[in-house]
Amino acid sequence: MYFLFTEMKLSPKVGIGLKRLGNQNLIASDSFKKLVEISPDIVLKNHGSHKTDLKELCTSKSDIVKECFAALLILLVEAASHDLDDKSFRSVVESYNFNPDRLKLLTDVYEKRKKDLRSVLFRLQHSIPQIIDVSWRLDFCIKSSTCSDNFPIFFIQLIGEAATDNTSGGIIIKKYNFLCSLEELEELVSGLKDATRHIESLAGIK
Repeated sequence: MYFLFTEMKLSPKVGIGLKRLGNQNLIASDSFKKLVEISPDIVLKNHGSHKTDLKELCTSKSDIVKECFAALLILLVEAASHDLDDKSFRSVVESYNFNPDRLKLLTDVYEKRKKDLRSVLFRLQHSIPQIIDVSWRLDFCIKSSTCSDNFPIFFIQLIGEAATDNTSGGIIIKKYNFLCSLEELEELVSGLKDATRHIESLAGIK
């Protein structure tokens, strides 16, 4: 199992949510405990044994609770994705001013459920085939029923990998072939560049 991630960085908005989560004046101890205990199951979509309605869990300051809970989920997902050990995770959480009791509870829950979190992240990572290679060939059409002039045709092959549906955790390779004109290829490349810039912007990469 592997993940290709850079150094773990949380956005300022997530940081604000975590600081509020650690603030005892905003999130009472009982509410904090409930939020931390149910958070892994929300990521794992295993809701059976918990109430997941935040209004029921925390009747006051519902907007702040939702903000804190979202930040908590992002923290767990990012930490599991980066395979942080309990010491590294504790160090990250400490920077958001959690008191010792809250720090211990959150670290214990993360350590206990990290394997499950990484397992579901791995499955999600491969639920949609990941493109791992691409090849192309340039052909020329001499004549067709719609055009008599020479024009280029690009043969594109995308190679992707995806997890199998069984429990073995195996990987299958899929190939996707298509033809496109020069204009269509330029549009595809432009779309991929736009997507890359958007992802870099969301990740805070400069």
